[in-house]
Amino acid sequence: MTVKPTLTTLVALSAVVALGLAGCSAESGSTGGATATDTGGADASSGGAGSDAGASGAADSSGAAGQDAAAASDAAAATDAGGASGADAGQGATDAGPADAGTSDAGSMDVGTTDAGTTGAGGSSKWGPEQCKVAGSGKGFSVGQQIAALPIQDCDTGAKRDFAEVCGADATWLFVAHSHCPTCKATAQYTASVAQQFADKDVAIVHVVYIDDGQTCPSWRAKYGLDNLPNVKVYLDKTGASWNAIKTKNYTAPHAIMTKDRVITFKAHGLSSGGVASQLNKALNP
Repeated sequence: MTVKPTLTTLVALSAVVALGLAGCSAESGSTGGATATDTGGADASSGGAGSDAGASGAADSSGAAGQDAAAASDAAAATDAGGASGADAGQGATDAGPADAGTSDAGSMDVGTTDAGTTGAGGSSKWGPEQCKVAGSGKGFSVGQQIAALPIQDCDTGAKRDFAEVCGADATWLFVAHSHCPTCKATAQYTASVAQQFADKDVAIVHVVYIDDGQTCPSWRAKYGLDNLPNVKVYLDKTGASWNAIKTKNYTAPHAIMTKDRVITFKAHGLSSGGVASQLNKALNP
């Protein structure tokens, strides 16, 4: 028996076929979409990790390098500024000399017999222990006192020397350096110039150096042109006792200015060349 499809049956079959085709297309699209999304997500995640690693690595590395470079630059600038300044307070001396570098009453120390050897510098023929006069102000290391015996040694031999070798000068500039100190180096650089400025005024310039960086007293003296200047004497401070006697605070680069009778009129740290000249002129004309 042959069954002839009616119009209603054909319409129904067409609807079923259409629904089946639509379902296959949706599944395929969904799968492709999911795959694309997963793959894309994985790529994005991988790319994100790369981006994070790059950002972290680059930022950390370049940032740290930049900070280190900046720190180095700042440190260099600070060192340069301290060295060029001459008028600053010098450097903290806690790392510059032994803690027991002498005593504040170093004037009571026995200087002992001095060596008749080299002085490490010049000196007027009018100067010497025989020219020493006792002032009525008492001896010590404070302003207003006649300077007491200063513990110093020969720059070349290390033998004991006597600050009385400059007695008779119309005024005296005493400077005690630590060889590592930038301010002390700056002072050493202008010492010869000050010596020339006061060459005709019978001013004694006494430069005492404590070596704490591997140099030697003779090499320091030669480096700053202090050899054979007629009004400059360079001595060694073996233990830091001279610095300890002259300092007014725990800093390097102390200065002391004295009158003809070796009475201390001024003490300070880190003087400029102009400051030294000004105080010497005052000592010459009290």
